[in-house]
Amino acid sequence: MPRIRQRPDDTMVSHPRLVSDLVAELKSDHEFGQPRIEETEFSTGAIRVRVLWDKWDAIAMRERPEVIQQAYEKVEGKAFRDRITLAIGLTFPEAYELGYLPYSLVPAVRKTDSVTEAQCYQVMKDLGASKLLAAGKPVLRFASREEADKYRARLEELLPGSHCSSTRNQLQENHEAAVIWHCSVAEEGEIMRHVDVTPELKMETILLQMKGEDVVLKWQGRAVALLSEFDDDELYWYQREHDPEFVASIAEARKQAAEGRTFPHDELKKRLGIE
Repeated sequence: MPRIRQRPDDTMVSHPRLVSDLVAELKSDHEFGQPRIEETEFSTGAIRVRVLWDKWDAIAMRERPEVIQQAYEKVEGKAFRDRITLAIGLTFPEAYELGYLPYSLVPAVRKTDSVTEAQCYQVMKDLGASKLLAAGKPVLRFASREEADKYRARLEELLPGSHCSSTRNQLQENHEAAVIWHCSVAEEGEIMRHVDVTPELKMETILLQMKGEDVVLKWQGRAVALLSEFDDDELYWYQREHDPEFVASIAEARKQAAEGRTFPHDELKKRLGIE
């Protein structure tokens, strides 16, 4: 690979308004909303800053670090700015594509709920949801489960009666809640959906919710069954694996192998008349 050395580009466009906005954010005490600012300090004293902000959408990638460094210099001073060895500015969609935001909170509102989907989306926008991720609909995404839980708790405060319970690599639904806040994670393993079984819940509804995922059926708060996708081929092998005669033949074959009652592959080919 060629090694290319470059000097800072003097032709880059300055963005004083964006610098001013970021300065205000650095000085604020906001617990929620955009931008999401991450600072990592290394043992050498160097600092990496990552700013996730949808306002970067119209700004060239190469111009974003300078905005970040200028804002930090105004707030923390030049000495602090000089310690920033890497300044990264990303929109939420860009951060998501890079795998930085595996967690999300998504509203699922029923017709009988006391609040509307529009109300949910408004609260999400108030908390800094990105409108660039899903065709204009606000989406809340997070880097960690702890961060997702913090926002979930705030959403429940702002929309009384809503509730979300979740665990790592799970998607749980509480059908007693006024609003169901699905908490999902796109990390290692599969997302598992939990469904509370009620007399009114139809099997057709559960099957439509599977979408290629396993579904845990719960009754009165306890897991009672695991529903997995199944086709005719899998049914055939399932029946074979549970056929007493087939199981016995496998056990006998293993016994013969353990006792050395086997013959080489070449011998098998000869017996079968295979060249």
